[in-house]
Amino acid sequence: MASVVVDHVIGTIMTALQEEATLLVGIKDELEEISKELVSMRSFLQDAERNKVMSKGEETWVAEVRDTAHQIEDLLTIAAMESKGRR
Repeated sequence: MASVVVDHVIGTIMTALQEEATLLVGIKDELEEISKELVSMRSFLQDAERNKVMSKGEETWVAEVRDTAHQIEDLLTIAAMESKGRR
């Protein structure tokens, strides 16, 4: 379930890359790096979902990764809206 959120965020990043790469110099590399980080987050969350027994520390990490993915998604949505407003 959490990996679905990260997959959506990755899709949002890829769309942003395609739309904004021609307008913003340097942003493409940064978004690609964020995309790589999100792929890593997705893998972590998928592994955590398969592991039914987690320590409290692992549960905390899963919650933090999930929260961070949601925050990134929100920021990308805001950036996309602002970008469309500038056009």
